[in-house]
Amino acid sequence: MTTNPEENISTSEESEDSCYSSESSDYDSEEDSETGSDTGSETASASGSLSSSSAAIGQPPKEFEEERDTEECEGFRNLIAEYDIDFDAAPVGSGAFSIVRLGKTRTTPPELVAVKIVPVSFAKDVIREAHTMMDLKHPNVLHMRNLFVGDKNVYLVTDYAAGGELFSYIRDHGWLPEETVSVIARKLLEGIKYLHERGIVHRDLKPQNVLCATSDPTDIRIADFGLSKILSEDTMLKTCCGSPHYLAPEVLQCSQYDSKVDIWGIGVIVYVALTGCLPFFDDDMRKLIVKIMTADYTWPDDVTVSDSARDFVRKTIEKDPAKRLCVADCLAHPWIKKEQTHVLRGAVLQLGCTKKQ
Repeated sequence: MTTNPEENISTSEESEDSCYSSESSDYDSEEDSETGSDTGSETASASGSLSSSSAAIGQPPKEFEEERDTEECEGFRNLIAEYDIDFDAAPVGSGAFSIVRLGKTRTTPPELVAVKIVPVSFAKDVIREAHTMMDLKHPNVLHMRNLFVGDKNVYLVTDYAAGGELFSYIRDHGWLPEETVSVIARKLLEGIKYLHERGIVHRDLKPQNVLCATSDPTDIRIADFGLSKILSEDTMLKTCCGSPHYLAPEVLQCSQYDSKVDIWGIGVIVYVALTGCLPFFDDDMRKLIVKIMTADYTWPDDVTVSDSARDFVRKTIEKDPAKRLCVADCLAHPWIKKEQTHVLRGAVLQLGCTKKQ
């Protein structure tokens, strides 16, 4: 198979015909009011228009326009009392329903923070996201510091991930070495394991929602919990939401699903990182959905991927949730355990060198 240039994730974001802008398409059921993600519903097709073949595909959102709160608003006053934010500077990120501004704490020394600004019309989803994130403390989950509610906007203050999106890193550098991807996969799995143990399903895992805290692509943080859902024991979800290229088949069917949808998302992220391409792509939304439903993907000829890595992807991008690996099985997979063995071996060697000194 020869990779179609249009399917490569390195396609420029600036192109109006780009299939892979940083604002990937969202798939939201019209019956569900909890859409919530700030990535919007931009098309995944080269034509720039959404397919009309599926009633569940939303319409392209209007451009986000920020309305400023004033100091007459108590929530806004409290925000600027704790954080120094240049509202006239260009935002460091933007989506269909939000923008992200850089700020810093008014402490000594100051710390950089990211301030996600969302209109109050989306307050329900944003406050749910904030409440979900503020109780989370894990090295691979983005830390939510604070929440402020103004008259016009809601402000979510998080740690600043200076390295940006994993998506952008892959777009700029191309496919990543397998050793690097296995580290990313392990950290994603450890973060998701932490979330699942607390009954949280992310539901929108994709490279755009994985941030790099530094220039090191393995220093990752799982972010954007706008579509996350809290599960009680034995709860099943039904909402059709997320980004089409990364959605598990059971979500596309709007049938019952559980936390294994996040495993599918990790499998797709791993494929993207290993190849620089999406496993499922088609200009025609109907054909894209068929490919996802049948797990119809191939590997590019110009990228070398080990059998163990391919096996990991095959068992995570498994169309039958019952046969798909769970988090524990993923962490026990030889491709992941091999990376852990290298880390432990390195630590032992370092300890040995220290003792000799």
